Amino acid sequence: MIRMSYALGGSFAFVGVSCSAVAVGMIVAPAAPHQPSAGVAVLIMSFGAFLVPAAILLWIGTQRRRNARHLDQVVAMGQVSARLPLPQLAEQIGTSVPRARELVLEAITAGKLVGRMDYEHGVFLSGSAHTGVQKVGVQCPSCSAISQVILAPGTAAHCTFCGHRVA
Repeated sequence: MIRMSYALGGSFAFVGVSCSAVAVGMIVAPAAPHQPSAGVAVLIMSFGAFLVPAAILLWIGTQRRRNARHLDQVVAMGQVSARLPLPQLAEQIGTSVPRARELVLEAITAGKLVGRMDYEHGVFLSGSAHTGVQKVGVQCPSCSAISQVILAPGTAAHCTFCGHRVA
């Protein structure tokens, strides 16, 4: 859809510029006495029929491309982060918090992102990001007992028997 907007906009711009050049030629160097007025009519027609629609189509294509790029960034950030605050997301992609929320919901609706929104705290909670939390049996170096501890990044695990740090 983005490419079609650019292709149509570019085609309209090419035809519009060509018609405008012919019209200017008719105005500047007329071959007949009625050509300057006809040149003005062709110039107005080329702006209305070709150049204005070309500008609109090119603008739509640019907006859609930016939206697709933002959506890809939201998906990438949402897949690698277990907890993604919307203000941080909005700052990262250079948009407002309500727009960031719309992009997250659009990604969820499209099936590109798995998780849920916590509207109370303004946070996206990913359902697919691996947080690295696991429960393992570890032998304590102090008391030699095997403790079932939960390992998570950034947290310390302690032996359930003697309290010694095991990880």
